[in-house]
Amino acid sequence: MCCDALPSELWLEVFDWALTPGAECNPYIDAYVPFHAEMDDFERMAIKRTLNLVCRLWHALTTELLYRDVVISPKSAHTLHDLLERDCEQHPSYGKWVRRIILPYASTVTRTPAPLESVDILKSCPKVEVLVRPPVSTPEPLEFEFEADEVSWPSLRRLDWWGHGEAERSGGVNSLNSVLNKAPSLRYLLIGAVGQAGVAPGNLCLPHLETLRLDGVNGMLLHQICSRWDLPALTHVVLDSPTFGLDIDGVWDAFGDQLEIVECGRHMRFLFGDVLTPCLARCANLEELNYHVFYTSAPSAMEGVRHERLRTIGMHAAVNGVFQEPAQIWAHLQSHFDCLVGDAFPALKTINLYGEWRGIMRQPAFQSMWKQLLPRRCAVVYNGQTILS
Repeated sequence: MCCDALPSELWLEVFDWALTPGAECNPYIDAYVPFHAEMDDFERMAIKRTLNLVCRLWHALTTELLYRDVVISPKSAHTLHDLLERDCEQHPSYGKWVRRIILPYASTVTRTPAPLESVDILKSCPKVEVLVRPPVSTPEPLEFEFEADEVSWPSLRRLDWWGHGEAERSGGVNSLNSVLNKAPSLRYLLIGAVGQAGVAPGNLCLPHLETLRLDGVNGMLLHQICSRWDLPALTHVVLDSPTFGLDIDGVWDAFGDQLEIVECGRHMRFLFGDVLTPCLARCANLEELNYHVFYTSAPSAMEGVRHERLRTIGMHAAVNGVFQEPAQIWAHLQSHFDCLVGDAFPALKTINLYGEWRGIMRQPAFQSMWKQLLPRRCAVVYNGQTILS
């Protein structure tokens, strides 16, 4: 059957299925997903470009998908500016199709007071839902001598922001504070790489923010978030890589009563210090707790403590090189299972396993651990299948 014989609607479904990743690494998603992973944008965009060049029909059908994601690099800015801003019958504007923008700091340097072409591009994309400010990857220093223009983000629902101290001081599109104040619909916020020199936004209200993900932020920013940010809808917190000396307990003190889901990332600090006990003690309404089991210490002070609301625990099996000997591995796992089979979590109904557990599951020591859960009638789910109930 030739391409022309199939309905266009069917082709659109096929292309959308092929180009939209699963929830575990979907870059458009603005809701919490356990252990959300970054995907290779360049590979996906290369596939889009290839499909767009196959034939006239596929070109017509995939053009909208092609411009769903845009990378504003210094080399492509001028061409993008023409494509996204033009508006005539022969050459319609593509700006209306853009939903996600990756904006490197190299595209918003302010060496002169002249308006930024990248800002003009942003203003020609009124329906942007996701903005990514990636970490700086170039070794050359970037210059931010003048103020950057501001942009309004009425449709922005997700912001992935890796900080740059010098850029922050230029304001506008380079400032986290400015972008957050111009994004009233934001639901998902990732803040990363804000070092000791990073500027911390002050008083701020994000009425619709549900998920806050912190990946290496300084103490000043964390203090501002906990003491001066108004986040009435916040129910999900992800802590990826806490800076040494950071007072994580401040998060539980500020937002503990409203949190429903907490996730701890793959970071050694969670192994060498007990972060779960303070979290459980201060988050009385927590319903789900997710963590990397080989990077997280088991709760150490739960004797006599009961958490009445926790229903789901998710454990990721990412490998940690610290555990070399089998005896170490099984002792560490047993410390977590001792907590699960005790009286600390009377409402626990589901244990979700993420990552690669098959090698562990085949071991007799693991089988004996699971048998301890049988009296709890707690479902164990792996790869979407219940393996114990």
